Amino acid sequence: MVKLERPHFVQCRGDARTRGRVHGETLRAVIADTVARWKDDLEKFLGLPYAAYQERLLRETRFREAVARWTPELLDEIAGIGEGAGLDADLTFSWQLMDEHWWYKTRLKDERTEIAEHCSSFAAAAGPHGPALVGQTLDIPVLKDGAQTVLLQEDPARGWAALIPTQAGMVASNGVNRAGLGVCVNSLAQLAYSATGLPVACVIRGVLARKSLEEASAFLSQIEHATGQNYVLASAQGIANRECALTEARATAGPAQGHHGRYVLHTNHPFANKAFAPGYENWKPAPPAAARKPDDGFTGSSEERFAYLEKVFAGKDASWNADRAMAMFRQPPVCRIPGEARGGFTAMAVVIELSEPPKLHATSGPPAQRAYQVYSFKEQS
Repeated sequence: MVKLERPHFVQCRGDARTRGRVHGETLRAVIADTVARWKDDLEKFLGLPYAAYQERLLRETRFREAVARWTPELLDEIAGIGEGAGLDADLTFSWQLMDEHWWYKTRLKDERTEIAEHCSSFAAAAGPHGPALVGQTLDIPVLKDGAQTVLLQEDPARGWAALIPTQAGMVASNGVNRAGLGVCVNSLAQLAYSATGLPVACVIRGVLARKSLEEASAFLSQIEHATGQNYVLASAQGIANRECALTEARATAGPAQGHHGRYVLHTNHPFANKAFAPGYENWKPAPPAAARKPDDGFTGSSEERFAYLEKVFAGKDASWNADRAMAMFRQPPVCRIPGEARGGFTAMAVVIELSEPPKLHATSGPPAQRAYQVYSFKEQS
């Protein structure tokens, strides 16, 4: 694995197929290396060949049909990524399903989906501090280190552009579009999943195809979700939060649910959505001390990270700015340093300024160890 000082940057311009091909071809070697490590890790976890797992996954789910219904352009872009990277179509599509693999692979082993103790997010409304902000830590397995990427996607025919942090070969992990709409996410493994829903990466891109908070919120309410996920939205007009599962997109409301009017905070436990997954029907948040698992490679539980965010923000939202947000993500328990191979780490920390034009700050690893890089809607050097 190559430890990056800055994320890979790829400028993709044209129609969906062309942008996918540019993405895949530019990062061909990185994609091949990362996908190979990921497949090997899955085989060790499941005890069966990856090809058999993929065949069953695609046979038992209807994710492609959901993409064709809700975000059809992405089918062309994903196909283009495979063509550029030299991957077959099924493997390229499977690579987009990071959040769906979490619950599908554990279901095959007849296990309860593990609560993903990772990813911390926030949004702050515009005010005296400056423009609105949205950001998150992207905490994923260490085996994906070296694949951190920022895409500048541009479709002149549609008048659309977006800056998209992601992993090489994937369509999105979060992002901001040229219209000034930003989205960040957190996994909510306690919530129900669906084999016929729209995968998380494609939901993110569906949000980024919208032009306003209202349109994005409506989209999240209209679709069926493949995976329980929290979506934090921000624009110059305001902030919003939606906990999504199946066909429910529940808004958080009030300090007890992490929404303080001027800012919203979220980690990996639901507040408003009660559409629980099998095995979580009676789930309740654990006290921070009980939730900590010192031997699993995680530096802090969801509850502990949420308490940290609340403490940092308390009474300070009027003076909040991007520098303070970036500093917040450098500290434990939200910043996770690499441990053992199966443990997670902060692969990227992302802070988005909803200025005119929007500006994105991103790291290629734990922000305590890697510097933030700045991206805008201009060709990067």
